[in-house]
Amino acid sequence: MCVEAHQRIPQVRYIGWDVAFSVNGPVLVEGNEYPGYGLVQHFALKNKRTGHLKEVADILGDEYKNIKL
Repeated sequence: MCVEAHQRIPQVRYIGWDVAFSVNGPVLVEGNEYPGYGLVQHFALKNKRTGHLKEVADILGDEYKNIKL
């Protein structure tokens, strides 16, 4: 989805996409010209000083297995 969106604006060479997960699947929120490098932002993870992977996997359940990186 992000690659397809980027192909629509090739003049911008580097884009950091904000993607939200809705009940209907992923949704593009915005593209950032100067993106940050924090991979995951989630309200349930605020103020925790642990890695996000286990909590994200727990939240996504079986859908986590379908994510291809």
